[in-house]
Amino acid sequence: MTATAILDLERAGFTREQVEALARWHEAGIDLSHLATKADLADVRTELAELRAAFDRTREIEVELRGELADARTRAAVAEAKLEAERSGSQALIIELRQQIEDARRPWWRRLAG
Repeated sequence: MTATAILDLERAGFTREQVEALARWHEAGIDLSHLATKADLADVRTELAELRAAFDRTREIEVELRGELADARTRAAVAEAKLEAERSGSQALIIELRQQIEDARRPWWRRLAG
C-alpha cells in the first residue's frame, strides 16, 4: 500500500489502526474487494426496510383475503341451505300435486265413496 493511499484513507476518516490493518491485509494478498462499505450497508438496510414493509402489506392483504374467503364460504353455505330447503319444499309439493292428479283421475263415484 502506497503512502498516498494511506494518507487518502486517513483523510477519509480511517484511524491509524484501521489503515495499518488494511495495509497488512493488502501485503498478505487478501482480496478486500468483497468488503462492504458503510454506504453498502445503508443500502442493504434501506432495501431490508422496504422488503419488511412489502411483507407487512402482503400480510395485511392475506388477512383481508382470508376474511373475504370466510365471508364467501358463509354466503355459499347459506345459499346451499336455501336451495336445499326449496328443493325439499318442491318435492313435497310435487308429491301433493301427484296425489291430487291421481284423485282427479278416479271416477267421481269412487271419490265420493272415499
